[in-house]
Amino acid sequence: MVRERLVVVAPGPDTFRWVGRDLSIHPALVAVDRAGRPRFFGEEVLSSVAGQWGDYELVSPFSSVESSSMELTLAYMSWLVTEAPHAARRKATVLLVPTGAQFLWRRVGDRLPGETAVLLRPVTMAMGLGLDVDASSPHFLLDVRADGAEVSVVCESRVVGAQEAAGPSPEALAEAALQLFGELDPDLEYEARNGGAHAMGLAAEDAQTLAGLLGLTIRVATQPERVLARGVLADRNLIETYFRKSRSWTGRLLGGSRRPLGAG
Repeated sequence: MVRERLVVVAPGPDTFRWVGRDLSIHPALVAVDRAGRPRFFGEEVLSSVAGQWGDYELVSPFSSVESSSMELTLAYMSWLVTEAPHAARRKATVLLVPTGAQFLWRRVGDRLPGETAVLLRPVTMAMGLGLDVDASSPHFLLDVRADGAEVSVVCESRVVGAQEAAGPSPEALAEAALQLFGELDPDLEYEARNGGAHAMGLAAEDAQTLAGLLGLTIRVATQPERVLARGVLADRNLIETYFRKSRSWTGRLLGGSRRPLGAG
């Protein structure tokens, strides 16, 4: 165990976990015994159940945007922040999630022990790219994950619009982006388009195709874990300040007693 008191988790098929400056990646996998009890989690599953496959069911209980079993998701998250290899002596947890999944993960966070808050991926992504998220000028972002993709617009420390894409293809991203633009104020849409897009996890050839479909410039960062890690570190003071403040404090972090930041 390490002395770090804050854990940041980005759920997904390969779940990212930051303990201080150290990033680790854990598969979203749970071994459930015949009595329905979760026994092994993440990377420990395959070695622990080897030769006993008939005694366990292997379950992937969540993605970044949905949960097929709330109880298994809670069991996994509790393991990840307290017992997994190199876990912290956790006092507080931040869940880093897509905009459309914030309510799901707020419910998960409310049932985890200790203090928990939710931070939206577009804000962390923007900070990791070095963008000024507090400015009034909007930033158009494309976040392509292993299990989906989200297009969003960030400004004034919040996500002002977001749309989950039907898939990671340029055509699906373009469709989601056009739908998002149609829901924005025209002046905000103009500024967002004029500034071009910042993409994470998008292949260069797909970015070129998408740029042609949308008629704008796309700047690509190809290593999402590094972008998110930089964003987490850039926001570390705000995160720590949040947990020292009362629940009425406002900012980019979403606590259980405050209205979540919506997509608009």
